[in-house]
Amino acid sequence: MNFKHLYYFWMTARTGGIIRAGQRLHVTPQTLSGQIKLLEERLGCRLFERQGRNIQLTDAGRIAVGYAEQIFLLGSQLEGALKGRAGTGGVAPLKVGIADSVPKSIAFHLLQPAVVDAPPTSSTRSRSKETSVIHQSTASPTRRAVSSSKMPGDLCID
Repeated sequence: MNFKHLYYFWMTARTGGIIRAGQRLHVTPQTLSGQIKLLEERLGCRLFERQGRNIQLTDAGRIAVGYAEQIFLLGSQLEGALKGRAGTGGVAPLKVGIADSVPKSIAFHLLQPAVVDAPPTSSTRSRSKETSVIHQSTASPTRRAVSSSKMPGDLCID
């Protein structure tokens, strides 16, 4: 299946007409109609019905629009997930600064969704009188630490 044909069909369905879709896509209505016709031939069914000067989705067209929505949503999510990650090995570093006035339990609760997808490969815990630190090393360069008090200035987590 040619995804460009599917995209043209999807945009036509979203905008409600070939002329509007053509204007948005910067292609002629004839080109758009031809591409949709090729998609219909590939799928073996009509996706639009003409009603005077307007077009309406057929039952098959409504099904195709549902799938197209999912396909292009996933494509958009893929772009968003990978955007800005070039040269980082697919992992974006997470750096967070939190004021001492913010309780650490709240900070942990707020940060947990951001790090939940990075399963730890090893975990170490260190406790001292001044601080309690939980440090998890992952396969990525991202590091996590939660402290119940102010971190000593000479503490280095690597």
